[in-house]
Order: sequence, then structure tokens, then C-alpha cells
Amino acid sequence: MQVNDQSEIAVAKSLNTAPELLTKLARHKDIKVRQAVAGNPHTPPYILFLLAEEFPQEFLHNPIFPTLDLENPELVIPGSSLQTILACEDAPQEWLHRFAISGYHYHLLGIVQNPQASKQVLQLAAENPSCDAFIHELIKMHVNIAGEMDSGWQEYAENKLPQIIEASFSNFSEVGCYGSSHSKGHYYQFILWQLGITPDLQLTKTSEYVQVAIVKFIDAPPAYLQQLLNIKINITTLIEVAKNKNTPIECLIKLAHHHSRVIREAAMRNPSLPRSIVNDFFQERFLATHPHTQVEKLRELCSSKWSFIRVRVARHPNLELSDLKILVQSADWRIRECVASHPRADFDILKQLTQDKSVRVRQAVALNSQTPPECLEQLSGDRNIFVRANIAKNPHTPLKNFTASLPQPR
Repeated sequence: MQVNDQSEIAVAKSLNTAPELLTKLARHKDIKVRQAVAGNPHTPPYILFLLAEEFPQEFLHNPIFPTLDLENPELVIPGSSLQTILACEDAPQEWLHRFAISGYHYHLLGIVQNPQASKQVLQLAAENPSCDAFIHELIKMHVNIAGEMDSGWQEYAENKLPQIIEASFSNFSEVGCYGSSHSKGHYYQFILWQLGITPDLQLTKTSEYVQVAIVKFIDAPPAYLQQLLNIKINITTLIEVAKNKNTPIECLIKLAHHHSRVIREAAMRNPSLPRSIVNDFFQERFLATHPHTQVEKLRELCSSKWSFIRVRVARHPNLELSDLKILVQSADWRIRECVASHPRADFDILKQLTQDKSVRVRQAVALNSQTPPECLEQLSGDRNIFVRANIAKNPHTPLKNFTASLPQPR
């Protein structure tokens, strides 16, 4: 963590900090700064409610919490935050009682996830008009109801859950999925898993909706987060894996080396990633981009464990020909593209890259002012129009090749 972040945490905790500044710090990129804002009694209530979804414990233990007036018409609580609060073990019983009577479906879903919800609260929730078949099943399986079941909670759960899981994929109305939204069925499946009353999820068979829900889950098991990296997931899910504090360190290190800047930065900000790794990365990035870095240090950085750093080094104007000849053998097309654009690339390198399988690399060769005429002639007949367009842009392209590179009339 940087020094300025440490000072901002102290500011976020201080009782002398103005509400306007706390409002600004509530959007801070550092999770510890936002967490400190959630616990500060001078934070405006509407900001506290926004932070409650991410930091329910800090919200509930904030000294201002007992004074919050739910009857205040100006007090608008976001639905996702309220559901998280109601599911928290420290949620006050009066809140559970109130929303069990007057709450909507998502309120009830939070209440039945709370292991401290009393039998009375659960019975009130069961009588709520918003209580559907799915909520009824969760109430029956709640720890405070299960002990009184004649057939035993475990037996009941094992017999009933297959029906619920099956219904979540077929008859949505049986689990409260009125309409055609598959996402609700998947969400219910995730809730069952979160409550610990379903078998382990088969991640390869779950929907993207469930996968994202898992990686955003504050207590997501590290093993699940690690498994997700071994299957094909979209970039949005990868970013959430990189953000989750439960992601194993070896996975964070892997994500910190990712070619995507967004994923890499998300992993770098994760408080679970050792600061020494982050410091090494930023030191190498500084050296790889500084115009006066010595050749010996650049040569050392050519073997950096970060592909991002190797790409930056391949662009450096001080890099010598011997280093370019090593980098041209890289399996990373981005590094070969930088070599193809480098002003010190010689005939052998440019000739080799003229036949590169990557279009981006051939485009760079076509635009390099050092590319010899025979290579330009070869690329003027390239199958890719963008390569031929760059041939036309190169001031050293012979006239006959310039004409050949232009689109031919039909």
C-alpha cells in the first residue's frame, strides 16, 4: 500500500473529517479507505447505506447506526444493501421483525439467510404476501426451524433440494421465478449453495450469472476461485476474481501478469497480493519506460516475469540489436510487433518478421522506414488489406509496389 493511501485511511477514520470529504473517499479505489468511511459516524447516512452492501459489519457497528430512523421518508436504503444487512448475523432483531412483515421478496431472502433469525421472525416471513414457494422451502430448512422437524433437517434437505434444483431449470414458478428470467433460477441455486445446503457446485456447468455471483461473494471459497481460472470465463468474471480477497496468492500473481491492463490492475490493488510484488512491478515499469535507462538494465528487463514489462522494453529506443534478436523469438506477438517497429531492427529481423503469422506484426514491418525494398515488395501482395494499406503509407515503398498495394477496381 502506498504512503498516501495510509494517510487517507487515517483521514477516513478521523472524527474531524468533513462529511463532504468522506463522501469523496467513499469512492476510493482502496478497499481499506472505503471500509474506514463505512465505520465513520460522520459519514452521511445515504453514503453509509451505499457502503453497507460491501461492509455490512462496519455499517452495523457504526456509532450512528442506532440513531437511524427507518420512519424517515428521506431515508432510502438500496435493495441490495438492505438484503445484505438483513442477512448479517449482527442485524438487529427489530429490523428482521419489521421487514419480515412489510418487506418484499429480496428482504425475505436476506432474512432467511440470517442464522440468527428467530422462529417468530421466520413465521412472520412465511405469512408475508411476498413469500413464495422458494422462500417457504428455505424457511423450513432454516437452522431455527430445522431442530423441530420430525423427519430431521438433513433428511428433509436431501429429499427436497433435488426438486428445487430441478425446478430452477424447468418450472420457474415452483421456486418463485415468475416470468422467463433464467437468472432468478440461477440466483436461487447460488443462494442454496451459499447457505451450505447443496452439494458443491459444478463450476463448468454453472451459468455466467452464478459464476459472477460466486466471485463477488465475500466469503467465496478460495478453491472455487482457483477453479474458475482453469475454465473459460469472461473478462468481467476474471476482474472480480482478481478483486476478491480470498483469491489464492498464486492466482493473484498469475492475474498480475495478465495481458489485460484492467485485470492486471485489479490484481495489483488486491490487498492479499504481497506489496513486495507490486513494488517490483512498478519499479520495473519505471525503468522500462524511462528514456535514460542503461542498456545493461534493459537487457535484464528483457527477461522480466511480466510480459507487460517485456513489451515496454521492446519499444525502448536504447535497446541494442543483440537484444532485439532475442526478443524477436518471443511467442508473444505484442513483443514481436514492437521489434518490427523498432528503428534498430536490421535486415535479418525484418525479413524474418515479413512472414510472421500475426497480421499486427506484418503491419508493423510494412510501416517501418528501415524495411528493405524486397520485404516491402513481398508485403505489397499480402492477403490482409491493412498490411497493404501500411505499404502504401511507407514513404520508402517503390512506386510499382505502392500501386500494387492499392485496392484493385472490380
